[in-house]
Formats: sequence, C-alpha cells, structure tokens
Amino acid sequence: DDEAPSTGLVPEEFLEQNVERYKIYMLEETAPDCTQVSSEEVGARVLVDNTMVEKLVLDGEDFILLQENYIYGVLG
Repeated sequence: DDEAPSTGLVPEEFLEQNVERYKIYMLEETAPDCTQVSSEEVGARVLVDNTMVEKLVLDGEDFILLQENYIYGVLG
C-alpha cells in the first residue's frame, strides 16, 4: 500500500525566508504578569525561539513581541 506523501500549499515568501531558529535578544521590557523572567532582568540577553518572534510597526516605531514561554534562558 504505497501512500503518496501529503502536500500543502504555502506562500512563496514563506519558502524564501531563512530564519535562524534561535537568536539572542536584549530584554527591554516585561509584562506585569510575566512569570518566566522578572523586571530585574530587563537589560539582560535572552535566548529565544526566533520563529515565534512577532515584529510590528506602530506610529513608525518598530517593536518586537514574544510570549514568555519562548524564552529559553537568560544569559545575563
């Protein structure tokens, strides 16, 4: 019983992206209800799952957002 592999259709831009899986960022702010990192660690470098980073522009200013469960460690 030879089954053909299932296929999916994705936008061409998706295939052209070459995103590093993990990246180091500087922690600039935390939410008041954040439990994985504390406000004392603002300014520290953190290792994150870069595929889960959300980038947005508000009023001409760039922001990077990440849910705390995608922070794998505080590097200091």
